[in-house]
Amino acid sequence: MVSLVFGARLRRDLGRESERAVLPRIPPSDLNCAFYLYPSEAAAKAGVKLGGSGFWVAVQSLKIPDFWWLYGVSNQHVVQRQGASVIRANAKDGGVKIIPAEPTDWIEHPNHHDIAILPAPGISAEIEMSAILPGMFVDENDIASRIVEVGNEVFMIGRFINHDGKVRNTPSARFGNLSMMPGDPIFVDVVTPPQESFAVELRSMCGYSGSPVLVSPENDAHRRFKGSAFGPDLLLGVHWGHIIEPWTVQTKIVKKVMQTALADDEVEVDQVSANTGMNGVVPAWRLKELLDMPRFKDVRDTEEKAELERIKREAPGAVLDAATEVVTAPPASGDNPTHREDFMRLVSAAARKPEPKD
Repeated sequence: MVSLVFGARLRRDLGRESERAVLPRIPPSDLNCAFYLYPSEAAAKAGVKLGGSGFWVAVQSLKIPDFWWLYGVSNQHVVQRQGASVIRANAKDGGVKIIPAEPTDWIEHPNHHDIAILPAPGISAEIEMSAILPGMFVDENDIASRIVEVGNEVFMIGRFINHDGKVRNTPSARFGNLSMMPGDPIFVDVVTPPQESFAVELRSMCGYSGSPVLVSPENDAHRRFKGSAFGPDLLLGVHWGHIIEPWTVQTKIVKKVMQTALADDEVEVDQVSANTGMNGVVPAWRLKELLDMPRFKDVRDTEEKAELERIKREAPGAVLDAATEVVTAPPASGDNPTHREDFMRLVSAAARKPEPKD
């Protein structure tokens, strides 16, 4: 349960086609939708090169204006298997804010999709943040109706671990295109269940796991999404890693000539697997499923009911009639020359006591 004030919408400036082709724009404030994850508070304070990324999602009450629930989102393999469960976000007063959490505080998807969420009440006032709203989530109807298609531009916001900021988080954006729709699950490793995923061609590396991946539909740039600000970009899903080329490691013998030219020396060279540039993204509709689980929805319903009762309880039942300022009749105007007379007549009628009835 949080009260949030949203700034710029997470989107690129699509106002000019020529500029869009050259330089997609992301408002600086929107970079703060991302946070960093570390295995301990000490590691988070020191900014060690361990962990992954995550992002904020806010669910709005449909009954109470400006009443929200805030959640942190990342990969299950980051926050639970690797234990990088501690959040580091930018603080409003400068520096960073460390938000301690245990791996068990994060709730994973029951069907083993590589996502997990953390309820985060009461922290929005302390951190600089933008939140992604459920109305921005890509759903299966967007695929069927070709709102989202292969070839759409995508971008993600996350942690470039080699240069991620020591004193403050400095999230980076990386860009690419949607390459494949979800179909056969992608094999990851012997520990991780195969993942239902979008495949996106995107420059990624270790540290970006858990980042939000957004897509810019070209044929639906003016759609208004329920629960979100007006804008074109949608959350495609949650980045979980890059797909590697299954090369066999081989050993080759090469000759190296010594600088003295007195003798030859032989060394062994190992060839390793390569990053294909293809990345796996858990579809956003799986995140929607997780947010709508009873353990989260029941909490929202209970807190919303309590807030409605509080508002009703504190609402005034009557109005005091003491005049706090001089009340004057509105002046007459050319459009309504009898405005003043009409006003005074209505006031007199309202003040007149009704005649007693037999």
